Amino acid sequence: MRGKPRHPTETAAESLAGGPLRAADILATVHEAVFSTDATSIIRSWNPGAERAYGYGASEVIGRHISLLYFDEDREQIGDRGPASPETLETHATAQRHRHRHENGGEVFVSLRTSTMRNADGEPLEVLYCSTDITVQTTTEETERRLQRELEHRVKNIAATIEAVMDQTIDSTRSLEGLRATARGRIGAITRLSTALAKERDRGVDLTRLVQLLVVSETTRSEAISLLGQPVTLPSAVARPLGMALHELKTNAAAYGALSVPTGRVSLEWKVLGNPPDRRLQLVWRERGGPAPLPPKRRGLGLELIEEAIPYEVAGHVSLTFEPVGVSCRFTVPLSSS
Repeated sequence: MRGKPRHPTETAAESLAGGPLRAADILATVHEAVFSTDATSIIRSWNPGAERAYGYGASEVIGRHISLLYFDEDREQIGDRGPASPETLETHATAQRHRHRHENGGEVFVSLRTSTMRNADGEPLEVLYCSTDITVQTTTEETERRLQRELEHRVKNIAATIEAVMDQTIDSTRSLEGLRATARGRIGAITRLSTALAKERDRGVDLTRLVQLLVVSETTRSEAISLLGQPVTLPSAVARPLGMALHELKTNAAAYGALSVPTGRVSLEWKVLGNPPDRRLQLVWRERGGPAPLPPKRRGLGLELIEEAIPYEVAGHVSLTFEPVGVSCRFTVPLSSS
């Protein structure tokens, strides 16, 4: 005599629990993470794909609440019952993006499909989860978005800097030819400096490299420039105003100072003072062998970039002197990233 026919969902539920169809054996061959919970969101099955995706073995998760897979700040999304409460969730063929927690504490981004299995009376029995790891895709997309935001921010900063420099250059330059040369030099310095910082992802730039980039490589008398100092990495916030100040000193030296005559020499010497977190860089620019300098009759943008930008932007100190033997400039700047 045949018994009462069983509802298909009852058969599916039995199979997940190790029933007649042995679905667990089938799911063991599936690459994706597949697991199930009961009506109270307690994990009841966990295939090898889930072990690979989440790092937990089956014995570590079966019998535990599914909130195990969520970060504390995300658990409000799932409440007490879980992300797929059986009384409210029907089959979701469309995948939902979730951020899950790996056993090692890291993030696992998944594309999650869920299906609620019910008995003949429509009562929820279990929820089946099929989870596809999309961490690489997600992190790549997020990295691209972050880089795009950084690029937009950088372009805006560069544009604003160039606009300010051009406005002040125009105001302080008397001839069209002088304006062209000065503007070209300053915009070139901004571009080289921005490129150097971008390559280092704003982690800072080596001081020797900065000097080579903005001073040594930009003069026809590179042999007349000497550098002496220990390796130092400048924070980006310090590299920007210091780089522009060195560019202005080099430009003035080439036009009126030590780099304008064959006998002239320029030395740059630096050392680090103090201990973390209060380390400071002291750098001295010194010209010798050139024409005796005359203090400027008026203050233009060049002097502002040398004397005022560093105190204003990074709370550093600048001492510029016009001695009979040549121009000297002493910079003291913080080396902390803050």
